[in-house]
Amino acid sequence: MNEFVKRQFNLDCLRIFACFMVVLVHVSTQKWYIADPNTIQWKIYNMYDSSVRSSVSLFIMLSGALFLNKKELSIKKLFKKNIWKLLVIYCVWALLYGIDSLGAAESIKPGNLFSLFQQIVYPKYHLWYLPSLIGIYFLIPLFWALAQFKEKKYLEYGCIMFVLFGILRSTFSAIFESHETINAILNLIPYELCGLSGYFILGYTLVKYKGLFTKIKLRYLLPVLLAAIIITAKVEEYKAVNFGDLRGVYYANSALPTFLEAIIIFGIFLKIPSKIENRRISDIVTKISRKTLFIYLVHVFILEHLESWFGISAAMFNAWISVPVISIIVFIISIFLAGVVEKIPVAGKWMM
Repeated sequence: MNEFVKRQFNLDCLRIFACFMVVLVHVSTQKWYIADPNTIQWKIYNMYDSSVRSSVSLFIMLSGALFLNKKELSIKKLFKKNIWKLLVIYCVWALLYGIDSLGAAESIKPGNLFSLFQQIVYPKYHLWYLPSLIGIYFLIPLFWALAQFKEKKYLEYGCIMFVLFGILRSTFSAIFESHETINAILNLIPYELCGLSGYFILGYTLVKYKGLFTKIKLRYLLPVLLAAIIITAKVEEYKAVNFGDLRGVYYANSALPTFLEAIIIFGIFLKIPSKIENRRISDIVTKISRKTLFIYLVHVFILEHLESWFGISAAMFNAWISVPVISIIVFIISIFLAGVVEKIPVAGKWMM
């Protein structure tokens, strides 16, 4: 079966969109922590931030939708092709960012070797995703077995537990964080499904019931999505302005607003056909989709050096324009670099 037949166009589109969301998150938060929350500029950063916080959740949901839909699963292949490769990629990029932080000349000095090694343990902020993904991949055989058992009903049960003891528990904990008694009660509730693994099984379950989303019209989904984005942004704005709280607890992957945003966006892309007749468009989407991991890994380097080398940042001009424009620039440069690196034999294998 050729690549054109095997790929799912709608999921490839979603992967690209989620990757761009990640870039937008980091562009919008570049000055979010240091700008004055009372300014219009900060409020615009915050609104953009609120609109794309489900990016990582969407990546995990995509992985679940694809892995758990396999008719056969080879544990040996999973470890060799996925887990081992991700581990090497993580170490390579952690070291590259470490060299970038210390400087190439300083990195090779004997006294800095330990500092360079520490970059693997304390990597660049966005690299946390790879160890988390590796941890989920270790659990794939268990999730896959559940997906094959008794008409997949146990995965549905897992999704319910994820919502109850993961999303809702975390959200209520954030809402009532100043109430010791309520938090003590919430801490008694199991929270093992609070992590990203819940999104993994959720992605597969949503694909299984994708017929439900095709029946829901966009004019109903989009207002709910917009309301979730605006309300969450305003709540975080209120906390920042009145209490100086910049933790963004309602932007967490385990928060209800992020959960709703992820489900709605995932559902919208499920409405797109999985196959299209236009071979040229399909090939372009496939090629970009294959580069998304590299884009995720390299975009922070580009973003930081656009500012350090050229003074280009979201604070340059009106944030309504600067955030998306810089995000597009970073995204395009990342795609270009991915095209260059993939042609280099060793680098193409272990960097993307």
